[in-house]
Amino acid sequence: DQINYSCAYDAMFGPLYDVWQAHGPKWTDQFDILSNYAAVLARGFQAFKSKTGKLEDARDDVRAVLNNANPENFPYGAEWTAIDDLALEIFGGTDRGTVTTKCTGCDHLALQENGFNGAQTIVSNKRLKTKYKNTYCVSHWLNGQRIRKTNQSCPNCGNGMVTITTLDDVPPCFYLSVSDNNILFDSAVSLTVGETRYRYALRGVIYSGANHFTSRIIKPNGAVWYHDGIETGRNSVEEGSV
Repeated sequence: DQINYSCAYDAMFGPLYDVWQAHGPKWTDQFDILSNYAAVLARGFQAFKSKTGKLEDARDDVRAVLNNANPENFPYGAEWTAIDDLALEIFGGTDRGTVTTKCTGCDHLALQENGFNGAQTIVSNKRLKTKYKNTYCVSHWLNGQRIRKTNQSCPNCGNGMVTITTLDDVPPCFYLSVSDNNILFDSAVSLTVGETRYRYALRGVIYSGANHFTSRIIKPNGAVWYHDGIETGRNSVEEGSV
């Protein structure tokens, strides 16, 4: 509202609270794994559940810590807070794998670094759109991130280079920023470590427009609840099911 200007936090923390309460206290430990800021959020959720604090206190505690660390990105008042910046702090505390750029011919290793945190941005991919046409979806993009062609040529043999992402472990939950309006959403996606696949269900969607954020919470049973801090206040409204 015009006092708190907290819609970015409300839109993100609403679905996260639903995930936390659905899985019980053990997910406080999972939030600890996500990031230091997610750990602060979980403590606030615990206080609310034990009736020693309000749900808004959990939001405000995280916001205060973020503002203290980076007042430019996380200001108070009628200033823009980018939802992707917030997601990076909440979900992106740890790199989960290794990103390697190498030659497809002679295996020349150009670069190897840590990569793939819990906050990823989906950008337009013409190759995948052409391959999958009207069925192009988030899982196609995720799978396509494992091996990607680059525009680089090998300095040794002249062959093309590829970037390979290998996961060492997986985050408890993760965030995808979608800048491609033509991509379809899966109800669930998977990440793979070695031979093991880890399934993630879609539990929330955040919408941006006109300097405002709203969200939909998707319950484990498929029920959908809508939240808009301006229209619905501190409540969410049930809309139906997916």
